[in-house]
Amino acid sequence: MRIMNLMDEIYFEKYGLDGQIELLNLIEEFSDMGSIYLKREWEVVKKEAKTGAFKKSITSNYTFFY
Repeated sequence: MRIMNLMDEIYFEKYGLDGQIELLNLIEEFSDMGSIYLKREWEVVKKEAKTGAFKKSITSNYTFFY
């Protein structure tokens, strides 16, 4: 059973149909906000790539071993 189906059943049992609908709406809203954020970040990256002005990344201070 997929995790979303299990969560859906548990939420339905605990909060009923209204709670289940609210959960689905919240998941959709969260997904939409994530899409908006990623689109904005992608536009920033494209702009930085065109100008060659890359922001210093938080992870640039760390050394990664491969």
